[in-house]
Amino acid sequence: MPQRIVSFVMSGGVGSRLWPLSREDNPKQFHDFSGAGSMLARTLRRLAARPQGETPIFLIAAERHAERVHAD
Repeated sequence: MPQRIVSFVMSGGVGSRLWPLSREDNPKQFHDFSGAGSMLARTLRRLAARPQGETPIFLIAAERHAERVHAD
């Protein structure tokens, strides 16, 4: 049986590395630094562009960011 790659995208942190722009409730992965979407959205788009069914994508995030994750 061929091995299958599974993608886990971890989104979290306390928002201290890019302070004051990045905060606990608005961490860097939700900011659009490049004008091409947030880092989180760009990562998910790259993974989703793989051939259909190639790689299941699981996103791990804090519960307090659930609405933002669904919006991105």
